[in-house]
Amino acid sequence: MTVWIAQCLCPTRHCLLGCASEGDGPEARAQAEHALRTMVTHGLALQVINPWCALCGARVADWRYEVRRSRFATLEAATPELAAFEAAEAVTAAVLKAQGRAYDSPLPPTKN
Repeated sequence: MTVWIAQCLCPTRHCLLGCASEGDGPEARAQAEHALRTMVTHGLALQVINPWCALCGARVADWRYEVRRSRFATLEAATPELAAFEAAEAVTAAVLKAQGRAYDSPLPPTKN
């Protein structure tokens, strides 16, 4: 078994949304990408995802999808590390926004 990581990325490779799934072969890879594209489409339609990157402002038309095989054999094995990455990225985004260094920042940019 293989765990596939699918990501929706802006041109500067900020991850807008990602997902992981298990499966073998090209069908599993295609299913992971289809699931992510569906999540992004529905998220945009329900307005729970903005049509721009919160960090750099890249618009939805410039987003790309990437699917890669991970080193994990099961989602159970992958989940702790994926959760840690997700938490770290949330902290990074919050810091950039708080410093005024993100597109969605509520504050003007700070001087460095």
